[in-house]
Amino acid sequence: MSTDKKYSAVNFDLFGTLVSTFSSIAHDFVLAKMAKALGVQDDAFAKLFDYDMRYDREVGKYSTIEENIMRACNLLGINPKPLDIDKAAKFRYEFMERSLIPRKDAVQTINQIKTKGYVTGLISDCSPEVPILWPKTPFANIIDVSVFSCEVGIKKPDQRIYQILCEKLEVEPNECLYIGDGDSSELEGALEVGMEPVLLRVIGEEDQDRDRPLAGTWNGKRITAISDVLQYV
Repeated sequence: MSTDKKYSAVNFDLFGTLVSTFSSIAHDFVLAKMAKALGVQDDAFAKLFDYDMRYDREVGKYSTIEENIMRACNLLGINPKPLDIDKAAKFRYEFMERSLIPRKDAVQTINQIKTKGYVTGLISDCSPEVPILWPKTPFANIIDVSVFSCEVGIKKPDQRIYQILCEKLEVEPNECLYIGDGDSSELEGALEVGMEPVLLRVIGEEDQDRDRPLAGTWNGKRITAISDVLQYV
């Protein structure tokens, strides 16, 4: 790569960054459909599956979403039929597949970045259906290395997950830009490991993610569209 470049790699978060943040209302609706398919009470299932079990799911404790659903049912004192598990899982897969549709400028921007000679990476805190669906997305052929928390057993902002990506890309952290929406303290984690973090906050999405920190707390670089990252490469 050219020696006059400050960076060698451009790395991205997934949800809220390369794809839009899915609405809490839509997510809650899917959880209710899953609960109905399993014959369990909506609120109890939603709390257990979406909150209490989320961390374990995202660090790979459950190898499949079906296994996670079955464990939730057992904890709720029911033993659903395999067909009910499959139906609930289908709702989850369909929702996640819709959630992986790229932002309108994401694919074109990544292609431009690669044309300039940079390698590209992804770090995503996610559950096991995401790496299953990933090959079907347009990103699979343009992101050089993808690191999913459920596969490596580590979530952001643990420095090790950023280091895993760098090792696979064969770059040093200080050669990397990292673009994310700020969830999971990911920007602070990127900064601590030596990357240059950039906050993406798309206008109009401020209130879509109940777990997303306020943009006003970030003092570093920021952009309002994926395509704006081109100003740094």
